[in-house]
Amino acid sequence: MKLTHCFVALSLVFSASALAQETDTWTQLGLVLKGARPGMPLADFLKNHPKAKGQGITADGKPVDATLKNASLEEHFDKDPFLGLWCLANYGFKDGVLYEFTLLWYGPADKALAARTPFYRACVHRHGKEFQREVMKVDAGTPPKHWAPVLVWSTDECATLAAYSLRKEPKKGVHGIFTYAVLPKGDPFLEQQLAARQMNAEELKHTYAGIEPVLEKVLKKEAKQGK
Repeated sequence: MKLTHCFVALSLVFSASALAQETDTWTQLGLVLKGARPGMPLADFLKNHPKAKGQGITADGKPVDATLKNASLEEHFDKDPFLGLWCLANYGFKDGVLYEFTLLWYGPADKALAARTPFYRACVHRHGKEFQREVMKVDAGTPPKHWAPVLVWSTDECATLAAYSLRKEPKKGVHGIFTYAVLPKGDPFLEQQLAARQMNAEELKHTYAGIEPVLEKVLKKEAKQGK
């Protein structure tokens, strides 16, 4: 399954700089990414992700062939080392190098609410304070139409997305979903699914109302650390 399709189905990022990735390799998001970055050869990726499982011809549990040109690999955590939630990471390789990936976290609403601050703090620390406020339509169960906030960092090569939304499960109750994704510039998903341009200022403000206090605290702390 193409990563962008997976990104949509689970409802709802090249990095802002190579330096940001290097300095945050083994903390916060880096605890899951373990150095993963666009352009990384598959063989190098597998050194840090030996438990990654492949799809298709590598789905039988055999070690992933490091010489593959195109591959889609997954890692699963029942409790990840960053947010402490269930997590699924999907990495896409093209011509032997990493070109897109998606990380998704899922957990009960109370745990997800508590994880919002460390999630956004890690994203802002990694990619900077300059991001675009976007939105994406998701199915949260109630109401039928629900817009989720999506932070977007853009470079000449790619887009980095960070999203948070809620889903009402029939038997499990309300759960929170975090998504962090790196997509190549020009990926159809960016044009087809991000829809802030369809909203007026008041509607956009309403969509972000739930996370705005968290973002304000994160941005203030990042500004202090940057001095």
